[in-house]
Amino acid sequence: MFNASLISAQLEQGMFKNSYLLGDSAYPCTDYLLTPLLNPMLPQEIQYNTAHIATRNTVERTFGVWKGRFSCLARGLKTDIEELTLPIIGATAVIHNIAIRRNDVEDFEEINCNAEVNDIFEEENEGGSAVRRAVIRFFT
Repeated sequence: MFNASLISAQLEQGMFKNSYLLGDSAYPCTDYLLTPLLNPMLPQEIQYNTAHIATRNTVERTFGVWKGRFSCLARGLKTDIEELTLPIIGATAVIHNIAIRRNDVEDFEEINCNAEVNDIFEEENEGGSAVRRAVIRFFT
């Protein structure tokens, strides 16, 4: 889904300089998608991974609450019309954000979006590795 998105194309074209997304080890590290190090050794690498995981967990928790509010997202959308999938997801995001702004916060059963990563992307992307090294330098 992400690879087919407008934002993915814009990031690939370099439209958002100094903007980064966080991904888990199933994704390649690119110049805009930062992933954790597989074997951090140095203190700053460990700090980078710790900060990366803590930040990503916040995002994953948000997805869990969102999927709890709209369980169709957790179960999977049951539509044969592929063109409706993204608008439905977008509509639930808008409604979810409106509910948050109106302080409509209920105890939704949080869906665990922190599934264990089984596929680990090990091929190095030199541009992505260089960006990640530059970010890691902030932890020294």
